[in-house]
Amino acid sequence: MQDKRDLVNSIVARAHLHEEQGAYSDALNDWEILRTIYNQYPGLTFEVERLQKRRDQQARIESKTRLVEQIDICLHSSDYARALDLLQSAAAEFPSDPELMEL
Repeated sequence: MQDKRDLVNSIVARAHLHEEQGAYSDALNDWEILRTIYNQYPGLTFEVERLQKRRDQQARIESKTRLVEQIDICLHSSDYARALDLLQSAAAEFPSDPELMEL
């Protein structure tokens, strides 16, 4: 029992470390490993759902950042048609975003 407790504690610690580092997918993997080992862990479902939301939010932010970078490159190279196409697709994905509206 002590070995199992130590294993559970080490997995939880590793999940928290991954989360602090912004590695949400790795943290989710740790929680899923814990689910297979000890699915009665208190708050396990909450932790998994919370991290899924953070991972999705991080992916959304990264997607927007890539779009803004691509638009900036187009604007600096005077490729206004491509910049407009990117802005229109970005507006569909990120409606009413002030940064995109400014571009």
